[in-house]
Amino acid sequence: MPVLHAHKLSFHLNDGRQLFNDITLTIDGGKTGLVGRNGIGKSVLADILAGQIAPYSGAVSVNGNVGYFNQISTDALTSKQTIAAFIGVEQKLNALDRIEQGHCRQQDFEIVGDDWQLRGEIASLLNSLQLPPDPFRNCADLSGGEQSRLILWRLFKSNSALLILDEPSNHLDTQARDWLVKQLLAFNGAIILISHDQQLLEHMNSIYELSSLGLTRYDGNYTDYL
Repeated sequence: MPVLHAHKLSFHLNDGRQLFNDITLTIDGGKTGLVGRNGIGKSVLADILAGQIAPYSGAVSVNGNVGYFNQISTDALTSKQTIAAFIGVEQKLNALDRIEQGHCRQQDFEIVGDDWQLRGEIASLLNSLQLPPDPFRNCADLSGGEQSRLILWRLFKSNSALLILDEPSNHLDTQARDWLVKQLLAFNGAIILISHDQQLLEHMNSIYELSSLGLTRYDGNYTDYL
């Protein structure tokens, strides 16, 4: 069974113009790039495949969880949520603090479990992501690139069968892009990458090109596509 199958998708803009029509694609696994000129509809297609919006016609079926990074994903981090809360360790860090201050509630020991080295592990993680060392810093105070790395890290650590990544290298410097390549290669699930970044596209197994003629598939990476 394919991870994702989209059948005869079409989408109309608010003014009635047709953005694309009769789009069909199947993702069995591996890493797939999606390319095309600006404005052709790549991000809209990504939204449809991720279940964020409905097509004008056609259907999408997915086998498994889908993780989605789009160009406005960082809007999710504008609240007062801390880095620790976003990565799911705030409760344990707070319990560790209470224990170290001399409180001996059994509940705190149960929360910490065997994670007595958690503070060092989080420090190492934040350093590897080029993030501020304070895990209780608000996500909203991070730069665009820092927020992107944090969101991408959580997606790559998820159990998603498919990741749809729309321009994930925006706001990333050279070191962060190298980190992103490593994450792409290490991820065990399927990936759809919408990008103009040739460095990333070189690591794809196939390329789909969206144009005014529709969707065309090419075997191989970006060099093969060219």
